[in-house]
Formats: sequence, structure tokens, C-alpha cells
Amino acid sequence: MHLLLGILVALAGLGVMAGQGWARLIGILLALVSAVVNIGFLAANPVWSTILIAVDILVIYALTVHGKETKAEYSDYA
Repeated sequence: MHLLLGILVALAGLGVMAGQGWARLIGILLALVSAVVNIGFLAANPVWSTILIAVDILVIYALTVHGKETKAEYSDYA
């Protein structure tokens, strides 16, 4: 399961770098799922879970706010 999710994240990352909108959506959804899952692990690993939740929030912020900049940048070369 982790291998399949890792492949999906890698494909979404390549899609984001290529300026694809579907990849931004997949990245946002995967970061959201990761943040929710890590909330469940706060009692077992509070420091690591907090770090991962913070990284997930930064990923969601970057994909939502700055995603169109990447697409505009790559469309200049097409």
C-alpha cells in the first residue's frame, strides 16, 4: 500500500512540475489525507506527527496559492 501511494505521490509531483491541474488536486487531497491520519497519531508520536501536519499544511498552501504561477511559467515556453 505504501509503495502504491508513493508512486501516486511521485506521479502527482511530476504533474505539478509540468503545470498540470489534476496533479495539484491529487497533491492537495493526498496532503489532506496525510494531515488527518497524523492527527490520529498525535498521542503516539506527538513531535513527529506535529512536524508532518505542519509540512502537509505548507504543501496544501503552496499548491493552492502558487499553483497557477507554475502553469503560467511553463505556458510561456510552449
